[in-house]
Amino acid sequence: FDIADYPNAAPDDTLGLPIPIAYGKVKGAKAFLIDSTTNEFKFLDHAVTRVTRYYNGDNEGFTPNSVNISDSTFIYTDWNGEDNLFVDCEAADANPVDCVKQLLIDETRGAGIPESEIDTTSMDGTGFGTSGARNKYIAGISTRNGAESYTFEMSLYIDDRREVTDIVDEVKATAFAFVFVDLSGVWQYKAWEPAQSQGVLELTEDSLKGMIKPDVQTADSQTRVTVTYGKNYSNDTLQTYTYEDDQLRQKRGLTKHSLYEKEVPLSNKSGAKLFAQYQTLMRGNPRRVYNATATNQFKTTEPGDTIRINYPPQNLDFVTNVTESTQIPGRIEVGLKSMDVFSFQDKPGFWTEDSFEFPDDIAEGYGTITTWDDTWPDAQVLW
Repeated sequence: FDIADYPNAAPDDTLGLPIPIAYGKVKGAKAFLIDSTTNEFKFLDHAVTRVTRYYNGDNEGFTPNSVNISDSTFIYTDWNGEDNLFVDCEAADANPVDCVKQLLIDETRGAGIPESEIDTTSMDGTGFGTSGARNKYIAGISTRNGAESYTFEMSLYIDDRREVTDIVDEVKATAFAFVFVDLSGVWQYKAWEPAQSQGVLELTEDSLKGMIKPDVQTADSQTRVTVTYGKNYSNDTLQTYTYEDDQLRQKRGLTKHSLYEKEVPLSNKSGAKLFAQYQTLMRGNPRRVYNATATNQFKTTEPGDTIRINYPPQNLDFVTNVTESTQIPGRIEVGLKSMDVFSFQDKPGFWTEDSFEFPDDIAEGYGTITTWDDTWPDAQVLW
């Protein structure tokens, strides 16, 4: 807030402070006095879709005289001149993909890079376009108003200077995603999914330079995860969800659960539950990371891609997610670092289409499949 734009703002409580920005549902956004002659307040530096509540520091609600959601301001003539005022509101881009997109290209809420520097054309789980990775996070559509709900509903409130890339890292870690500059030189977003185990690129003895270097990380296992979310910035209160896995505790030889705690920028309990369950499985199992130098067959491999490691000398045969792909100009070799799909390996599956047919080699008399059948042979169950 500067005096040129806000000449009647409160000099001690407003001028010189950053104007906050937000993504998704935010509780307790502070209202700043920007015109002491009319008691006009501003709480964000951009528009919101709606405001759900106005209240003071004692959690007492009030009704403003007028509201302008296009610039996040309101007038409250009955303000007593002392109370701190707060707002619960909903800003756009609660979908993690939309959130990262705006953090990169928006001039008010992000880095302001040209939209040509992000991938908006890819589809099916990648990119920032309408048919890209954002669809992987849509949990449902409201029949009442057509609004989307998301598996991970972001709740970001930024009231001080921060590095944009740090915020992007926070979002991608919460939403289990890969965000990077791809081989075309544009920013890319890939949503994490369970690994497809068939038909993926294989890393074998023939495509290796040297040996695979596995790194099994067994220390600091955690089998109980406490997630805090839905922060109210007016009083720094949080909602809490805890998940634990006793089978993993016994497997790791722990006499009691080891705790991992994390605050995440989410507004929805279902997202917090999913995050806690993912983290428990990841941190309750030994984590396997593999380093290898591969031939130029892997030149187009990018972070987030799935590859199968098939390496009999070390009895390795399973899928991994690539986390780093290093290429040096003038060299045909590619440095690859991959992990065991966040410890999920290839155990979880996908929902299939409504009907499908088994491949001929395992069909065994079955035609088109419409419902699950627990009499299927193991080969069909695995497929």
